[in-house]
Formats: sequence, C-alpha cells, structure tokens
Amino acid sequence: MGFLETLKRTESADRRLTIGASAAPAILGLSPWQSAMGVWMQMQGLDTANKSTAVTRRGNYLERGLLHWTAAEVDATMVEDGIPISEPGIAGPEPWMQFHPDGALANKDGWHLAEIKTSRMAAEWGDGPDEIPPHYLCQVQFQLACLPAGTAAIVGAYLPIADKMLTYRILPDVEFQTWMVETIGEWFYQHIVLGRAPDVDGSEASRKWLQHRHPSMLLPMRIADMGEERELIANFASVKAEIKALEAREAELANLLRAACGDGEGIFCGEGKITCRPVKGAERADLETLRRDFPDVWTAVKRKSDDRRDLRFWPAK
Repeated sequence: MGFLETLKRTESADRRLTIGASAAPAILGLSPWQSAMGVWMQMQGLDTANKSTAVTRRGNYLERGLLHWTAAEVDATMVEDGIPISEPGIAGPEPWMQFHPDGALANKDGWHLAEIKTSRMAAEWGDGPDEIPPHYLCQVQFQLACLPAGTAAIVGAYLPIADKMLTYRILPDVEFQTWMVETIGEWFYQHIVLGRAPDVDGSEASRKWLQHRHPSMLLPMRIADMGEERELIANFASVKAEIKALEAREAELANLLRAACGDGEGIFCGEGKITCRPVKGAERADLETLRRDFPDVWTAVKRKSDDRRDLRFWPAK
C-alpha cells in the first residue's frame, strides 16, 4: 500500500460538509479568484455553475507530467499519482477538513506531499525556499495540517511563459496551521452548521446570493432611512463620481502616451513599459439583421442569460 493510500478516508465525505484546501485561502480572504461567500454558495448548493476554464483544464491535463518532472528536479526515487476527486480524500484533524493531493514523492529526505501548479504570473514566484504566492502557501499548509506531523511538501511550479520549472520545499508552519484551523473552524460553525450567510462583499458570489434571496421586485420605491441607507447612497454616488474622474484622467494619459509613442512600438522605464501595436479591427455580426432576415438561424444560435435585477444610480436633479 502506497504512502497516500494509507492516509485516505475509508469512504467519501459529503462535500457540502467538508472544506478542501483550495477553499481555505478563499475563506481567509487570500484567494484572487474566490470569496468566502463563493465557498458558502457552493457548499449550500446555490452555485452549481461549471467552473472549468481553459486554464484549469490545462493544469489538469499537464498535472501528471509535471508531477514526474518535479520528481526528477528533486531527485525523487519514488512517485505516487494524486487521488482523483471522485475517490475518498485525506481527512484532517477536524471532521470538516479534507483534501485530494496532486501526488507524493520520496527522495533522500523521505516522503513529501506534492503540489503541482502552472502559472502565467512568473513575478509571483520568488527564489526563496517558500516564496510562493500567499494563496498557494495557505493551500499547502492546509494540506500539511491533514498529514502526519513533520511531513513537508514539494511544490512544483511550471511557468509556461518563461518555460521554466521551479521547485520549493515547504515545511509545516504549526503556528499558522493552528490559527488557520481555528479561524476556518469558526467560519464553518457560523456559516455551515448554523447556516448563516457570510457578510455581503463586492464579489460576484454576493451578487448571486442577493439575486437568489430577492429575485423579484415586490415593493414600491421608498424613502431611505436617515442612517445607514442614506450613507450608502452618498458613498456610492461619491465613488461613481471618482470613477468617472479617474476614467477621464486615464483617457487623457492614454492619449498623451499614444503621442509619446508616435510611430514606435512603445516606450519603457523602471515602472513598466507601454506598447502601441497595430490591432486588427474586430468583426461583429449585425444581430438585428440576423434576427429579421434569418429568424430560424437566430432561434438556433441565440442564448439567453439568467434574469437578474439591475442596480443603477440616478443622481438627484
């Protein structure tokens, strides 16, 4: 029996009652892709949209090859493939903890958890032993918290734009793990056990939750209360005005930079570079003509988005 096989659950856990490693950074506010509300929506069965993208599919297809490449980079003598999501995962010290590893490998330092990543953001990956993006570091520490004490991880990061493979040996951070498990455990109790929705934030998941909770307009317009609601409207109006001013300033700076580039490809300095390259004009279908002259084709190809309530700001006159 292999290293990972000895750690697997005997039966699959209900994913609506368990938190995985990729959800941990979202709950802690570290994920650039998902919010705590997004995790809650998925666990409540309120967001069943397919999250597969070209980026995630690329990572899934390349994972096994990159695992063995990582093993070669760290002189591993044994390699184990990961546990598929369809099989029971590895449980943690709390009943709500579970994860499915990308693999494991053994070298002169013993068995390691293997975590495989592909990333187009080469600047996020440093040269130090644990200089990986914070959301990935949190994910790895969550996994290590589920493994026998002292187990370390090898992270293999393939950077396709640089065509470079980086490896990092991550040691368990017990202090961080203790805080993480306590914090996520309290979140789990408040929002999964008690069923309370997380605080509304600026995420798309929050918009979907509010659309789910208030799908229809049932009441007429009313006067805002003198406290929080009026403050919200005032702050929203102020932010909209700031955005408009910033967009105007951005457009002015963009035109000044176009003038500076002139006939050249662009200009650069320590803060970054500006390019001004030719781009072919986009081709778009005349949808009104298609609908009028080819109704059968229009019926076959049209797609309707979900109904939603549209929030708009109307300045006072």
